[in-house]
Amino acid sequence: MGTDWTAAGAAVDRLKDAGRWDPPAGTAMEILGLSGLELPHGRMVEWLLDPGGSHGLGPRMLTALLLRAGRPEMVAALRPDRVYLRREVTLPAGPDQVERRADLVVWVAGRPVVIEMKVYSKEHRDQTRDLVAHFRAQHRAPVFVYLTLDGSHAQHGAFRSMRLRDVAVDLRDALRSVPQPTPVAEQVGRRTATDYLETLERLTRMDATSHAAAGFWLRHGHDRAFVEAKAAAWALLRALPARTAELLAADGEPAADCEPATAGDPATAGDPAAVGDPAGVGAPAAAGCDPADDLVVSTRLDQVAGRYQLRDERIVLLSRRSWLDADGRPAAGVGLADRERRTADDDGWTRHNMPFYGIWHPAAPQHQLLPKPREKWGSWGGNWDYLPLDLDAPDQEPAAVYPARAAALIRELWQAHGSRLDELVRTGA
Repeated sequence: MGTDWTAAGAAVDRLKDAGRWDPPAGTAMEILGLSGLELPHGRMVEWLLDPGGSHGLGPRMLTALLLRAGRPEMVAALRPDRVYLRREVTLPAGPDQVERRADLVVWVAGRPVVIEMKVYSKEHRDQTRDLVAHFRAQHRAPVFVYLTLDGSHAQHGAFRSMRLRDVAVDLRDALRSVPQPTPVAEQVGRRTATDYLETLERLTRMDATSHAAAGFWLRHGHDRAFVEAKAAAWALLRALPARTAELLAADGEPAADCEPATAGDPATAGDPAAVGDPAGVGAPAAAGCDPADDLVVSTRLDQVAGRYQLRDERIVLLSRRSWLDADGRPAAGVGLADRERRTADDDGWTRHNMPFYGIWHPAAPQHQLLPKPREKWGSWGGNWDYLPLDLDAPDQEPAAVYPARAAALIRELWQAHGSRLDELVRTGA
């Protein structure tokens, strides 16, 4: 069945108008970049399970958890004033000298409920086994809960599997069932609980935006055209360094008889105009030469240690002819890079797989040249940023727009930072 692109486009427009098409981060945890981390979720769950918490929900969340854990007798014995909670409970090191920690322990009427939480991480070897052994040896009839994003099971069968989606369902029910708070502290706490519910619903894809996205794909994503479109987009981005190199090189071929001035020449040091650089781009060219004549466009391949594996990079650099080694590889430059994906599904269509531009130099991690530093990455240090991929008009052709945009940004960086890069190369700093 062929894709009805008109209908698909209209559906996208409707979702955008409703604010349900790829919305930006909106909850506090999303804005702070914490929604995928276990510790912030552990703090929020601890707060929600505390009957005296400022959320004003009383024991509702703790009751819901005990019922999901199959402990109605503990609900019957529950007294809010006899609930004690503790996070990150450290256990004595065992025979293997491995220190264990329980993410959260809730004591209800003297019985511990041990909660181990996982968002995107996996269980360490024998982690739940050691937790069970310790708490069974030290406490009467402990209860074990394995709270995860995907509902996976713990290695030890004593743990009852629960999902963060379950927490979201229980929190939504609790917020609906409780009257509006009067004390100011509870009003603030109620807003915090509501915000966390939104975080959980988005994280577990229970929110209206996720449902709208699912509906769009089920209506229009059946055709292979979508898969082919994504593959074509990858191919276009992977060709971007080569096409950008062509545009930069087309600015002018280097003159064969234009040699750079000797580094440290007192006649030219510190005076761009004296070395034929009226534009002030920091080119140590010989007198009478156009400063652009010393510039050369070259490429190199690099391997950078990413978070989980080595990443190959294709890099195109605008640099000095004098910076090239015997094999024609630049020692520094301003340019564009593309992170090679080793497999078709390597990290998916995510931002950190997108092309980026900046200042490349082995000493870059020690020198911050750009006003808005990124996280340090290889020889780019923090001196890089993602190439903007927005298209301002429907008829704009990405294959033409992106290389031109990349080349323009590279030229701007060279104008702004060429002199400083010259100094770094000369001094080897």
